[in-house]
Amino acid sequence: MKATSEFSSISDYLMGTLTDAQQARVGFLSFNQWTFTTAALMDTALSAHAAGIEVRCAFWADSTPLQDSGWTTSGFLARLCASRTLCDSAKRSLKSHGLPESTFVKPLLKHWTPRDLPAIPEILSRTSIRQLVYQGASMGRSILQVHPDFNTPIRNDYVWPRRWISAAMRSYAWTFDQTQALIRAQGLTAVIVYNG
Repeated sequence: MKATSEFSSISDYLMGTLTDAQQARVGFLSFNQWTFTTAALMDTALSAHAAGIEVRCAFWADSTPLQDSGWTTSGFLARLCASRTLCDSAKRSLKSHGLPESTFVKPLLKHWTPRDLPAIPEILSRTSIRQLVYQGASMGRSILQVHPDFNTPIRNDYVWPRRWISAAMRSYAWTFDQTQALIRAQGLTAVIVYNG
């Protein structure tokens, strides 16, 4: 048996999946520093660029209020040590392959505060967390994807740490609001998120 891919290239996949209108300006967002997701973002962004799609890349792992479990290196500490984060290396590599400086975008909302965060449930079970909604989006389901530690059980009787849930809610709201601001400011026609 010979395995074959459904599409001959990532460019073909993008052109076959995105409508003509969606292909105008695509945003690639990363909120972690996992090597495999950063590599996937780079490969897909380069393929989109090669296909004539205008690309925007947001490497925001170091900016979120609660770092993802895939976050490894502080940009501030890397600069102090005359080193680079994985995100810095990814940007440098993408530039060397022809993506212009305008490709790389920073968070736009400098003095951000969340709008109408939902109340934290009294009992922090998976069921109650799953019900959390922010600006019409399913906040709770996203929070449940990233655990406070690697030993968090996947059972409904487990009570999640209140401080961690509070921080995760703020981080979700920050991510949501910054992404919405980026879509509006850059006129993004499609968004591809790499979240590990």
